[in-house]
Amino acid sequence: MKLYFNPKSRAVIAKWMLDECGASYDIVPIDFQKREHKTPEFLKINPAGKLPALVDGDARLFETAAIGLYLAEKFPETGLAPLVGSPERGRFLSLMVYSTSQLEPSMGDSLMKLDTPRATRLERL
Repeated sequence: MKLYFNPKSRAVIAKWMLDECGASYDIVPIDFQKREHKTPEFLKINPAGKLPALVDGDARLFETAAIGLYLAEKFPETGLAPLVGSPERGRFLSLMVYSTSQLEPSMGDSLMKLDTPRATRLERL
């Protein structure tokens, strides 16, 4: 496996997951200042030109949640995710998607000192 990585990106989360799985992988450093994430070669892996990106044989993955789900299924012995078909799996999937669709944008707003709309009662988990 190859993880396209810059320490100032969300690829840190994918690296953490790879380490938790005990996976064997290589780091491919990406220099943002040289715009290596916008090269034609990298865009074949992630057309959005963002990190993280993971290559595992013929599989090309991007987005933190997708990489986390992929690795949890590839290494079920780690117990990092409920098994497919188990009752707990639905909650796990919901929280994986929630982390990137709701939590990360709110954290970004907070770091940038932007107003974040408060969740209504129905939107809370």
